[in-house]
Amino acid sequence: MKIRTKLLSALLSVLLLLPAFPFTAGAVDTVDINVCVPDAAVASGQTFTAEVRFADPSQLGSRVVAGLQVEIGFDTGKLSTSKAAVVVDPSFAEECGSFSGKGVTAGGKVIFVAIRDGFSASTGFSSSLTGIFSVTFTAKTDVANVYDLFSASAISAVLGDSSAVEVDGTIKAVKAAAGSLADLATGSLGYTANASIGGKAVGDVLTGVGNDTTLSALKSQFGTNPSQEIKVKTAGGEYLSSSDVVKTGMTVELYENGSLVESAVVIVKGDGDCSGACDVFDAVIVLSWIVDPEKNPLSPAALLALDADGSNGNDVFDAVAILTFIVKGSWS
Repeated sequence: MKIRTKLLSALLSVLLLLPAFPFTAGAVDTVDINVCVPDAAVASGQTFTAEVRFADPSQLGSRVVAGLQVEIGFDTGKLSTSKAAVVVDPSFAEECGSFSGKGVTAGGKVIFVAIRDGFSASTGFSSSLTGIFSVTFTAKTDVANVYDLFSASAISAVLGDSSAVEVDGTIKAVKAAAGSLADLATGSLGYTANASIGGKAVGDVLTGVGNDTTLSALKSQFGTNPSQEIKVKTAGGEYLSSSDVVKTGMTVELYENGSLVESAVVIVKGDGDCSGACDVFDAVIVLSWIVDPEKNPLSPAALLALDADGSNGNDVFDAVAILTFIVKGSWS
């Protein structure tokens, strides 16, 4: 029976009490999920974060996922956490709207459920998503290796489409990358977690990407090791080739041993039209948005890129800064 949107709020409250979504089997295409945890020792009293992510976001392009439930078991004798420590990824939260729920049981289980707001037979969670949620744990005793705890723990996930048919897939613990995007970025590149502009969430962002930077040039600015790989994809989920230009609004991804462990939205300063370069058209765009933002809407990523004067807002001074950059050839 097809789930109706008006019943979603009631359904979420019920789902938290159930062991899994009541989906019927029958899906062919798979959607896999990774729980990325540190491959390291943690001392008593220290904290660490487990990141729950889609293993391959492109899978969401071939299979509609309207809802999901993830459960992560943990040893209460060694770890503790709370509902407040379960944080939904900003981009994922935007697609869920109010249709998500989270909880932590006394028996040692983190439960997260979510349904795509406004889903349909052809529209589920988008392939531009990477992160789902994260959980911060506190060690109650010295732990020799965090990954070993989760690789042997009870981790499960159930995903369903808009007709309540179960979507096949796997969920497993994977070792988080030895370095993060923030750690691996060099030169002009910068990383900001949970960035926002004028009160609008953008998510984790990679800044400092220059005009007309190709994927090959961007990769050279990361200090990756042989087990790591940097990829960049468009909003439509298509991956760039080495000679393609990296543009505002695209997603940069860090892979470790073939598994996605972290991602961020690309911001090219001044590039409000998402062309990969700051030019006079961007000055026109920001002025048009100032005059009538409803008639000339821009994405949060574009607005952040157009905040050329760094005021955490968009005004005429951004247009002045952009034009000055065009004349001088630098932001300083």
